[in-house]
Amino acid sequence: MKNIINMKKGFLSLGFVANHRPNAKGVNDLSVLSSITGMKISAKDLDDFVDSPNFSKEFLDSDGSVVENEADSLGFRFLLPWKSKNGSPIYGFFTRKSKDKGFVGVRWDYEKQETLYDLGFVNVQALKQLNDMSGAAVSDICEVQYNNVEFYNGAGYTKFPDGTPVGKSKAKYIRFSTPYKTKDGQTPIVGWFSKQDDKMQGISWGTDESFRKRLQFGNKFHFSIGRMKFTDMSAANAFLKQVSDKCMQEVWTFKDNKGQIRFPILKSYLECELDRLYYEKDVLDMTDTTSYKDRIIYNQDRTRAMFNTNLIDKFGHDLFLEGAIIGHGVQEFFCDMTISPSMMQRNKLGYANDAPEPRVPEFFKDINDIVFHVEWAIDNDMEKYEHIIGERRERFPKQYQCTATNILGTQLDNSIKLAQNIARRNYKFIVPMYYPAKHRIQLLMPIYLNGEYTRHPDFALVLTPHPDERIYTPETILGLKEVYQDARLIAKPETSWLNPEIIGEEKTALSIAV
Repeated sequence: MKNIINMKKGFLSLGFVANHRPNAKGVNDLSVLSSITGMKISAKDLDDFVDSPNFSKEFLDSDGSVVENEADSLGFRFLLPWKSKNGSPIYGFFTRKSKDKGFVGVRWDYEKQETLYDLGFVNVQALKQLNDMSGAAVSDICEVQYNNVEFYNGAGYTKFPDGTPVGKSKAKYIRFSTPYKTKDGQTPIVGWFSKQDDKMQGISWGTDESFRKRLQFGNKFHFSIGRMKFTDMSAANAFLKQVSDKCMQEVWTFKDNKGQIRFPILKSYLECELDRLYYEKDVLDMTDTTSYKDRIIYNQDRTRAMFNTNLIDKFGHDLFLEGAIIGHGVQEFFCDMTISPSMMQRNKLGYANDAPEPRVPEFFKDINDIVFHVEWAIDNDMEKYEHIIGERRERFPKQYQCTATNILGTQLDNSIKLAQNIARRNYKFIVPMYYPAKHRIQLLMPIYLNGEYTRHPDFALVLTPHPDERIYTPETILGLKEVYQDARLIAKPETSWLNPEIIGEEKTALSIAV
């Protein structure tokens, strides 16, 4: 280093240290330096270093280039005797606004080690999943060591057809190696990110073989039922029919269904059911005192898994679905599905003899969570009404869409009072539903705007319960097809107005029977 100047007055003689006094959180120059080095650095340590023969300054201009004299500089740096936790050198910096001003500092600069967060979004369950897979006890995702980062396109190659390497911006997958191995101590674990909505999402864990399968998987399976993947829609429809045939008889389509999916209710049901199981396994198991580890049961080498559909087969047994697993973590998918394999089949597929049977999801803990309490108030919150009537007017029947806002508000109020009156005499009238996006229970109140109780309500009003306040908040309105699919997750609705066999029919007046 050039222009060595020995200083004998300690660290504070270098200039004004703006961050020397701890802030409200107790952070100052010393605490930051200690965090960088991973050891306790005291004021005396800095003073002794500055006063030692080893201390020297390097003066810098406005561009950060080295200059010979202090008079020509707008800053200086000095090399510290300690290194960062990743082994890189640490420099201290002081700067000034002009050559006639004093130096102000201090800023610590070092070569920051990239973490997995620099590769993409890391799901909160990633660390737990890695520890479960490896038997390790890593406490922070930033501590996960990795190397050999590779970028793959959607076809599963690290180069495009013209030979150009795939970079991070155009990658569909980012793969990296880790020093960890599976619990058998033999197979190295790799991790990868997958691009979703133009953003890298991760992390999935597995072996190098499972990553290769994931690449093949993306090119082979083109239709999804949530986390279950199929080669095409016809294969998915065939699978849904098999499930429908094997479970206890139930209507899984709407009367007016004209879509390409033969059993849209069953499709939605399985998607949301499996999503809830993963939510309990990956999220609630980390925060709740209840154990949810038995929601997804894996075979011994974790290549296959099984879950409980919460349906009953025609013989009264739990109906399980089982399949090959691709990925581990946020990008875990099922494929090559089988329905309720026998115990003998499970043994052949690698499940332990003492493996527990997967349990059904737990949508609620207390029966009071799914019962409409007629004594509770329904909030007539203005913002909610503006949302329902102003922003969701297209969900009203056509004959009401041009009705004045104040008149619609009055009709909605009267419809709510009618529904409450009926609910006092029929506890099944207001139906519970599960809202997958928020993982919570809400209630569905049928709304009859003309005050006539008919076979078909105009729509359902979604109510969020607030038990402590004994209040229901109206959130939005939904069509009957939407609400039936959400309600079916809790139980098969047993109510005259929520029946898939009549949803889609013209409205027919019914007498009130309560």
